[in-house]
Amino acid sequence: MTGEHLIQLFDAPRSLADGVSQFLIDGWRAGDDLLVVARSKHWKLIADYLERRGCPARDSLVHDRLRYIDAADALRAMRRRGVFDRPAALALVTALVENRSRHARPLRIYGEIVDLLAEEGNFETAAAL
Repeated sequence: MTGEHLIQLFDAPRSLADGVSQFLIDGWRAGDDLLVVARSKHWKLIADYLERRGCPARDSLVHDRLRYIDAADALRAMRRRGVFDRPAALALVTALVENRSRHARPLRIYGEIVDLLAEEGNFETAAAL
C-alpha cells in the first residue's frame, strides 16, 4: 500500500473549494472512498463544487463512499481537558480510517485540523499531527 501526503495553500475559500473538490472528484471517479474533515463553512462550498462535478455530496454523512466530519468537532475529540491528547487523536484518526477502509478501496482524505491548530498558534502540535 502506498500513500501520499500533499500540502496546498489557498488564497480564498472559493479557491480552496475548487482545489479540494477537484482532488476529491478525481478520487470519486477512480472509485476511491473519500473522507473530508473540514470546517462547516468550507464543507458547504466544497459540497457545492462536488455536486456540480457529479459527485453526490449532500448525503455525505451516510454516503457509502463519502464521509464528512466537522474539523472543529474532530479537534475537540482529540483533546482532554482542552489539551491536545495524542492517544485520543490517534484513536480518532484510526477509527475514521479503519471505518472507511473496510471497503478495501483506496482512501482520499482532506483535512483542516492542522489549520485549526495553527490558527490557535499551536504550531508544535500542528507540526506533530
